[in-house]
Amino acid sequence: MASGPDADDVEGEVPEGLSLGMEPAPRSRSPWFSARQIVGYALPLLAVPVGLLVLLWWLVSADGREPTMPDIGQIIRFDSFVTRELAAEDCGLSIDSVKRTGGNRYRVAASARVPGEAHVWLLAHGEEVAGLWWLQLPELPTKTTETSWSVNVMLGGGHQQGDQYGIALVAVDASIHRVLEVEWARSMQNRERPMMLPPGLCQAAVVQVHRQR
Repeated sequence: MASGPDADDVEGEVPEGLSLGMEPAPRSRSPWFSARQIVGYALPLLAVPVGLLVLLWWLVSADGREPTMPDIGQIIRFDSFVTRELAAEDCGLSIDSVKRTGGNRYRVAASARVPGEAHVWLLAHGEEVAGLWWLQLPELPTKTTETSWSVNVMLGGGHQQGDQYGIALVAVDASIHRVLEVEWARSMQNRERPMMLPPGLCQAAVVQVHRQR
């Protein structure tokens, strides 16, 4: 009896859709993460320490940075103001003493002989921005024509850099006083602007202070 060819004798490919009854070998997985996965996991973990290092560098180097000079367009000038200057016997200002009370704090004793319409203000600056001034206090009260004050000020920080400081006492008329009031309100919102020394009714009293470290 004729018999068909043995399965082992049949050569050729297995037609599509047929199976020889053998399951495909499972694909082995690598025990290691791919490079893309490593980068994806590492970046978020590195962001925190890198951010902390940048913050630490900023804090350490803050004292060593050069003070930022104000934009020239933001400087308050008084060129358009016309102020009369009174005679010395009618108007006089004096800064009598400046004493350090600790850290950047100073006690300033001052006195004035001013007419009733005068408004007295105290300004200061650091050596790095000499010629530009910042208000230190609101208007000093003048209950009588002869008045004295003892007030606390802070010298150092912000635009006040270095070891040499200038303190000025000025007596101004109503028009300049209104400008200074606006600037003092801005300073309460950390938006203060530097100014040239305001022209006064009397010659300004100016003293230099050397800060000892």
